[in-house]
Parts: sequence; structure tokens; C-alpha cells
Amino acid sequence: MLPQRSTHKDTVLAALPAAAVSGLVRSGHQSAVLRLALSVIQNLSSYVRSIDFALEWTMVESGRALFRQGGSADSVYVVLSGRLRSVISHHGSGKRELVAEYGRGELTGIVETLMRTPRSTTVLAVRDTEVAKLPAGLIDFIKLRFPKVLMILIRLLGEKLQKSWERPPDLRPSLSAPVNPPAAGQQQQQQQQQQLMTSDLSNLSTVAIFPLSVPSAAAFTLELLHALGRVCDEGEPATRVTREGVLRQLGKDAFSQSEDYRLSAWLAQQEDKHRMVLYQCERELSPWTRLCVRHADVILILVDPVEEAAAGG
Repeated sequence: MLPQRSTHKDTVLAALPAAAVSGLVRSGHQSAVLRLALSVIQNLSSYVRSIDFALEWTMVESGRALFRQGGSADSVYVVLSGRLRSVISHHGSGKRELVAEYGRGELTGIVETLMRTPRSTTVLAVRDTEVAKLPAGLIDFIKLRFPKVLMILIRLLGEKLQKSWERPPDLRPSLSAPVNPPAAGQQQQQQQQQQLMTSDLSNLSTVAIFPLSVPSAAAFTLELLHALGRVCDEGEPATRVTREGVLRQLGKDAFSQSEDYRLSAWLAQQEDKHRMVLYQCERELSPWTRLCVRHADVILILVDPVEEAAAGG
């Protein structure tokens, strides 16, 4: 118990560690879990409870569309985990262009929802992504009840618009494969396009490291982990996730179908606790490697240059 002194009278607080709560939930003591949940709900304001009731949590599988260009804009989405990519299609030329990418904590779909216009882009899940759906009616309710929230939304929208203005339209990265090899005069433009695409990757949180033609990804992953430790914030270090490490943490049944939710929750917790998560893949395309790829914002493929040179020569 932790005695605390307030302005009115002495107060005693009970500190319950997160690990203890997780253990209580897994232990199967339903009555204790329900009482704990009830005590939390009773201490929430009616306003917060109404917002929680209106929110909808949605899981979008990798490669699936959250919404499509031209569709009705009836919601704003907040990325809880994963990564989304916004793409615009030009119907005349059939060309597709990358507009933006959204990581954890970012909003998408806000412009069309506020302006009541059709969706201007298609938003796809780069990897398995969980989002919170805020209906347009809830946005209107928040604007009336708390106008300051509207100012925050306008500021976020302004930051996004400023980034788009800094990117010339003719230098937006194209997602359509070129039919012919680029001419010499286009190489500089392609380099600029690559730099612009890199700017959309500033909020990466997970990296899968796949050893294509090297025996193992362990050595490279450890070196990268050490390097990231020098640049990541002290409170948000990088971490390495391996198949063996997951089995040690969650037990031998960690990858069984009955443990899918527990595994997903644990992996999401690693993203919450660390600035960067490195998934160390196996060399074969095993279930573990597939899982790593599904949870990765970007994939690093390790190649032995000597072996590749010999194969090419």
C-alpha cells in the first residue's frame, strides 16, 4: 500500500502491476476480472463511456482495403497497430501514386469526413492492421461538446497538408511499374522520388529481417539492434523478437490457434513498449517467417554478395 498526502486528508493507494492484472485475466478468475472491469467503468465519465460505446475496433488483413477511392466518407480511422498506405488512381492513364503512409496513432480519412465528400484515395493495409473507427456522427458530437478537439484536428490536418505541399505532384512516387527502362535523364528524378518515399517511412515501428542467401539473420539482427540502441530514445529501446523468444515467454503452445489472441496481444505490447521491433525470420518460409512478414512495416532481405556475384557470373 502506498500512503499519499492530499490537500484534505491522508489517502491510501493500492498499486497493482500490469503483470499481475495480466496474470489475473489468464488465471480464469472471472468474478475478480468482472469486478475489476466494473470498478474501472464506474470511474469513467459518462462522456468517455459514450465515446467508447460509439467506437468500433476493426482488424484489416494485410493487402485488404480499409476504404476505396470514390466511396462514401462516413468515418475517421485511427491506426492502433500496423500500417496503412494511401494510393490515388488516375482513371485516364491507369497510373497509381503513393499519397501517404500512416503508422500507429495517426488519423486517416479525416478530410473527406469533415467535408462530406467522397473518398479521394484508396487506403490499403501494408500489414495486419488494427484501427479504431470514429463515425462522422461521433466527430460532430465531439465538435459540439469540446470545440478544442476540433482545433487539434485542424492542426493535424494542417500538418498533413503542409507535407503534401512540400512534395511536387510530378515527383510523387509512382506505384505503377515502368514499361521501359528509365532514360539517363530520368535517373535523378527517380532518386528524388525515392527520397520522397523514404520521408513517408519515418514512423516505422517493425522490421522483418529475412536471410535469403545467408545461413542466419541472427548476426545482422544483433548488429542492427546494437546500432538502434544508440539512436532510439532511452525510454523506448529497440528489441529483437525470435521464435525461440516467443516460446520462452508464452510457452510451447504459443503458436497454436487457441493462443492467437494472446500472441497478437503480446506482439502488440512489444510495439507499445519499444520504439523499434526487429522480427528475426527463419531462412525457410515457415509459419514463423510468415508471421514476421505479416507484422512488418518493412522487410530487409539479407543477401550474400559473393554468392550472388557467382550466380550472376
